[in-house]
Amino acid sequence: MSDANAQHEAQIHDLTIDDLTPHVIKTCTQNVSDERTAVLVSGLVQHLHDYVREVQLKSEEWEACWRYLTEVRQVHNCLHSVLVRQIRHRER
Repeated sequence: MSDANAQHEAQIHDLTIDDLTPHVIKTCTQNVSDERTAVLVSGLVQHLHDYVREVQLKSEEWEACWRYLTEVRQVHNCLHSVLVRQIRHRER
């Protein structure tokens, strides 16, 4: 493991429930150059973390959610072009 990876691992282990969300938002947006994309990603992470706390999600439920999202991702390619066309049509 490189020094950078070891340092990152140490930082992750030091996170608490109070500083986890800001850390994830920072990590997910630090290399995003488009401001609007950064706002969208930040909001998505914030809402997801709020939801997890609200419903007191358990580990096995989290895993089930990831399995579901993986299945959705597989369908994504089939639906992507249709959704893009709908969004573009709505923006006219």
